[in-house]
Amino acid sequence: MLFSKREQEVQTMFDQQRIGANIMKARKAKGLTQMALADGLNVSFQAVSNWERGQTCPDLSNLMELSRLLDISIDELLGNRRAAQITKDIAKDRIPSLEPEELQQVAPLLTEEQADKAAGVSASDFEALAVLAPFLSEEFLGEAVITLYERTGNLEGAMSMVPFLDEDAIGELASLIVPKEGVAGLTKLAPFMEENELGDFVIEQFQKGGLKDIEALLPFLNDGILCELAERLLKKGDLKAILPLAPFLDEDILDEVARAILKGKDPSMISDLAAFLTGDCGDC
Repeated sequence: MLFSKREQEVQTMFDQQRIGANIMKARKAKGLTQMALADGLNVSFQAVSNWERGQTCPDLSNLMELSRLLDISIDELLGNRRAAQITKDIAKDRIPSLEPEELQQVAPLLTEEQADKAAGVSASDFEALAVLAPFLSEEFLGEAVITLYERTGNLEGAMSMVPFLDEDAIGELASLIVPKEGVAGLTKLAPFMEENELGDFVIEQFQKGGLKDIEALLPFLNDGILCELAERLLKKGDLKAILPLAPFLDEDILDEVARAILKGKDPSMISDLAAFLTGDCGDC
């Protein structure tokens, strides 16, 4: 894959191998051992070793302290003028507007609070927000996803953020999705939803249109909701409509459904239920 000059510059902005080599060179120039540098930074010896081998990168506070202890400028330490300027701005609590690629590079250096501020300045769409998602506070991320979805209606973008959201944000997002997409719009969200909350949406939809549009959600419902749906259909005598529920129902309610079918007008429907029945109901 070919990259533009700008993309290449961004990709090497926080080059861990280069930064590690610069740390080692400056440490040796000061006559310090890795252990002495670790003690001065109040970090572990392993942390310094990992930095110098390019396996990890110091966070922002450690970068600033490294600059002081090793008597080396941030520009020299990072080996990239743009990276150094971003680091200095953030250290002074001046969060610059960054390109998504720059956000991705700078994110590991930020505290959660700094990442929240950076996202507030630069994350104007879901793609940019996704770059910082692992580094953001749950509160900020939830609010940002809700705001972006309300503004853009981008369901796919919102779904990409769901693994990072807490239950409150997921519930609020669900309440926004249903009026726009219908309860079927919750299909991708369902695995992350609190079961009772999902059940409330399903019951509401069931009251409006039966099992229509909610069959894809059945695997994510708890036994109580599934039993309630089956009981309601039993009371209505709508035995055929119960069949899609069969794979998810417990033995007791299945046996009850089987008896109702055998007493009804079309006992042949029992064949559709047979695979899910216990042996005890064979003579129903």
